[in-house]
Amino acid sequence: MLRIYYGDIRNLDPQWDLYPIGKARMEKVLRYKKKADQARSAGAELLLYQALSRCFPEFSPPASFGAGEHGKPYLAEENESLRLPSGRMVEFNLSHSGDYAACVIADRPVGIDIELGKDRIRPGILRFLAEEERRDVESAGCAPGRFFDYWVLKESCIKAVGTGFAKAPDSFCMVKEKNGYRAVENGRDLGYGFRLLPAPAGYKMAVCAEKDIWEDAEPEELDLGKISGKER
Repeated sequence: MLRIYYGDIRNLDPQWDLYPIGKARMEKVLRYKKKADQARSAGAELLLYQALSRCFPEFSPPASFGAGEHGKPYLAEENESLRLPSGRMVEFNLSHSGDYAACVIADRPVGIDIELGKDRIRPGILRFLAEEERRDVESAGCAPGRFFDYWVLKESCIKAVGTGFAKAPDSFCMVKEKNGYRAVENGRDLGYGFRLLPAPAGYKMAVCAEKDIWEDAEPEELDLGKISGKER
């Protein structure tokens, strides 16, 4: 099971009490001063709820969450309607950048990253890439698009394993294969598959998942102006 979604946060109404946002997320949303930052935070959770409602018709938001050692959120055990046939809770991951939020749900740990590209890359930023990746970006004239390909791939990996930047981005290398990428660290394959995904113009998006659950999943855009799939 692997489902990928994204949505435009500009479709959201900034009256956040109109939406089924959980208490913890609402507190986080309201800590932001700028409406765009509030919309990115709220939009990520609302996108998750729409995605879950599509796969689990009995689900009614909001959900309850916990967090791992490094802060990666997960669905708490009391969300009975989100339990897989195996008895495990469904896994998810969220990302947001610019005007978009992105979400992946699966039956194993997964990671997703979406990034708004830039016209140039900052001096010194290549230090976050492995040596082989740096050489590739430099051979392309330090093209921002090539750098952000690697960046979203590596972010999706870090988010899938749940370590955050406790796992240094330059400690592993993305290796291109016929149908995507794999990650190698000290000569050892990390066991994940990666894909660069179709994304809105000007954006890069990638997903990381265990190799044996990969499906030909294409990202689907959802309307964030809806609550749990119903018009406001």
